[in-house]
Amino acid sequence: QQSLVFACRSADMLTRAYTQQRLALRHRQYTQLPTVLGCSLGDSLFNAVQQQQFLQVFSGAAVPLQWRFIEGQEGNYNWETSDLQIEWALANNLLIRGGPLLDFSVGGLPAWLAQWEHDFWNLQSFVCDFVETVVSRYHGRVRIWEVAARGNSGGELAMAEENRLTLVAKVLEVARRVDEDGQFLIRIDQPWGDYQARGQHKLSPLHFADALVRAGIALSAINLEIGVGYTPSGSPSRDLLDFSRMIDFWSVLGIPLQVTLAFPSATAPDPSVTTDLDVDPGSWRLPVSEPAQAAWLEEHISLLLAKAGVVAVFWNHLADCQPHRFPHAGLLRPDGSRKPAIDSLQKLKHVHWPGS
Repeated sequence: QQSLVFACRSADMLTRAYTQQRLALRHRQYTQLPTVLGCSLGDSLFNAVQQQQFLQVFSGAAVPLQWRFIEGQEGNYNWETSDLQIEWALANNLLIRGGPLLDFSVGGLPAWLAQWEHDFWNLQSFVCDFVETVVSRYHGRVRIWEVAARGNSGGELAMAEENRLTLVAKVLEVARRVDEDGQFLIRIDQPWGDYQARGQHKLSPLHFADALVRAGIALSAINLEIGVGYTPSGSPSRDLLDFSRMIDFWSVLGIPLQVTLAFPSATAPDPSVTTDLDVDPGSWRLPVSEPAQAAWLEEHISLLLAKAGVVAVFWNHLADCQPHRFPHAGLLRPDGSRKPAIDSLQKLKHVHWPGS
């Protein structure tokens, strides 16, 4: 056991040295790194304090545009929150990423769609209609579209893996037909493929994305969702070297990468969480805490900034008072006060985007 501990520590030391070297080389070329640092705006509106905290750190905003919130009842659309979020992001010159429009994880699609889960062709029609509607509405204001999320792991509507792949390919075609100049990406969760241990998937995460590429689907980027320290559908902690190798592994597709991160700051029950995810208390070298979250964030975002193939890094959500997927992963506590992690982000911003 002691040998394994020393091996992991050595791997971390080696990767930190690599990160410092690569960042120094990148800064010789760029005073401000070209990588976007962003965060999701969540499914509710920010108050004035949250807006200020967001703008102090981030240059990119992910506007969810999730179907289950926009069309909670069939045929009744509620665009109010999305409209206001996009207006606010535009007014503050933030890079906007719209989506994910479709979330294939458990509970990610409108409940009323369940009546069509065994009628794939009607289901496809409803899905394509929504994608066409939302892309048409925000065409010209949103240029980067995250069309589908978690299609590789699935879980919603008992949909077969082959049908999910077909559906993702179809909606990407529909979105591109509506916005010919847009950039379109998909989100891959658990990019190491941990969910394959359940024996319900034939395709690895990389093979799922590669199948789309081989089918002639033009992807502008792939967003890797890495939620470390969560069970049952998060990613166990790896050492920094394994994390670095995973990013390099995905780079073989030759497609720019975006990365969405989450890491917990506490283990207690989270009243605002919207999923069945729990915190795994033994997930990293440090016990789960706010300082551990800050240390993990700083280490891993620094590594991602050192990778030329990573064009954007997003944090999963800003405030723990918002409804959110990953427990205790926010940068602000439920009472609105700052966690150490947001100070770590601000320090990274001053180093890698001076004067911004």
